[in-house]
Amino acid sequence: PGLRPGAGWVPRAGMPALVRAWLEGLPVRLEAAVQRLQRGDDGRWALVIDGRAEGPFDQVVLALPPGQAAALLAGHHDLWVDRL
Repeated sequence: PGLRPGAGWVPRAGMPALVRAWLEGLPVRLEAAVQRLQRGDDGRWALVIDGRAEGPFDQVVLALPPGQAAALLAGHHDLWVDRL
């Protein structure tokens, strides 16, 4: 909702509530381990789950610990990876 390209937030207490609010009314798949992110030539994202690319998606929300986020962002947003 209204996210600008490259926008990001630093995690704080209560952040899960923010993500839940963003996802309200959207289809959500839980309990799926994302192996990696792929970005297409059109800038849209695919999530690789169980070796299969799913998507494309306009935006991806990473609501997980910094180390896990860094592994998924490597090669896409290296400045963010360095900060994580």
